[in-house]
Amino acid sequence: MSFEQPQSIRTVFFDAGFTLVHPKPSMLEICQQVCAKLDLHLRLDQLRDRMRDAEDFFLRQSRQRRHLWSNEDMINEFWLDYYTNLLRPFVEEHDEKRLTELANAIVIEFDQHTSWQLYPDVIETLETLKAHDYILGVISDWGISLGSILRHLGVTRYFDTLIISAATRYAKPSAQ
Repeated sequence: MSFEQPQSIRTVFFDAGFTLVHPKPSMLEICQQVCAKLDLHLRLDQLRDRMRDAEDFFLRQSRQRRHLWSNEDMINEFWLDYYTNLLRPFVEEHDEKRLTELANAIVIEFDQHTSWQLYPDVIETLETLKAHDYILGVISDWGISLGSILRHLGVTRYFDTLIISAATRYAKPSAQ
C-alpha cells in the first residue's frame, strides 16, 4: 500500500462501548429484567431516577481510581459497587446479601455477549475502511469479556489489533 503523503492516516482505532456496541436492550431495561428474574420488580422510571447518583458514582470512582480499568478484579468490583449503589434504595435496609446478589447478577449479564449489539453503521464503516486498506483496531477500557462479545458480534475479523485494558493491564491513556 503506498501513500501520497507520509503523514496520511493509515490506522483507525475505535473505542468499543457506545462507539461500536451498546447494551441491548438499554442498560436500565437489562437491570430491570435481571432484577425481575430475582423477584425484585422495578419500574424503569424508578431506575432512571437513580441514574444521576449512579453516574456521579461512576465519575467519582473513575477519577479516584485511575488504574481501575487495568485490572479485571478491580473492574468487576467497580461494577458490583456501581449496581449496588444503583439498587440500594430498592432493597430492604441491611439486606446486603440480597443487594450483592442482585448487583452481581447484573454484572454477569453485562459480561454476556447477548447483552450487546452493534450500532447499525458499524459493519458498513468497517468494510469501507478495510476496502481502502486501513489498519483497524480497538482500544477499550473494558474487562476481558470484550473479546468474546466482539467475536460473537462477528466484527473481530475486521480488526488487526484488539487492545483491552484488563488484558493488557494498562488503562487509557497509558503511555505504555
